[in-house]
Amino acid sequence: MMSGNVLALSKALGDDTRFLIYKYISEQTGPVSVEELAGNFGLHPNSIRLHLAKLGEAGLVTTESTRRGPGRPKKVYKTNRELSHLPFGKRDFNFLALLLLDFIVGQSIPPAEINSFGKKWGYSYIQGKVRGKPQNLEEIIQYLLTEFKEWGFEPEPVLVKHQRMEIRLKNCIFKELANNHPTLVCALVDGVAEGILSAYIDGFRIQIKPGLLCGENSCDISLSFEK
Repeated sequence: MMSGNVLALSKALGDDTRFLIYKYISEQTGPVSVEELAGNFGLHPNSIRLHLAKLGEAGLVTTESTRRGPGRPKKVYKTNRELSHLPFGKRDFNFLALLLLDFIVGQSIPPAEINSFGKKWGYSYIQGKVRGKPQNLEEIIQYLLTEFKEWGFEPEPVLVKHQRMEIRLKNCIFKELANNHPTLVCALVDGVAEGILSAYIDGFRIQIKPGLLCGENSCDISLSFEK
C-alpha cells in the first residue's frame, strides 16, 4: 500500500484542513460522523464529505455504516489500521539542534574547531555530488551558489571584481539557532562554504558578515582569490 501510493498520500494530506481532519479522526477511540467533524471544524457537512472522500481515495480512512433508530444507516469514519504507523506526531528538530548547540557550548569547543568540522563536511559533501569537474572559477562559484540556493539561503552574487567576490545571503536557514549562538553557527556555515570551494581550488580567503543577526537584510560572504 505504502510503496504504490506515496504520491496519493502526500496529496491527500497536503491540504492543511484535511490533515487536521485526518489527525482528529486518528486521535479518537472510535469512528466519527460527518456531523461531529463539521461541528468540530466549523465547516459545512458537504465540505467535510469532500475532504473525507479525498482521504478515502488515498486509503487513509475507511467507512462503516451504523444504525441508530429508524431511517437510513449513517456513515462513520475511522483511520485505516494498515496505515496507523504513519509518523504524524509532532516533530521539533530545531529544539534538538538547540540542545546540541548548548551541549557544544558546555564542552567549550572553540569556533575554530567548529569551522574545521564544517570545512571537512563541505568538502566531503561536494565530492559526493555527481557532477563534472569545473573548468574555471566562475563554475566553481556557481557550485557554491547552487548548493546554498538548494539549502534555502537565497544567495545572490552582488560584486565580482578581479579576484574578489561577494555573495549576499538573503535568508539564514539557521537564524533562530544563530540568535543564541552566532559565533558557532557562522563558523560552521563559513567552514561548509570553504570546504565546498577547497574541493576545487586553493589559495582563497572567506569571511561571513552576519548582517541578518544585526537587523540588516542579508548576511554577506566575502571571497578573495590569489592570482
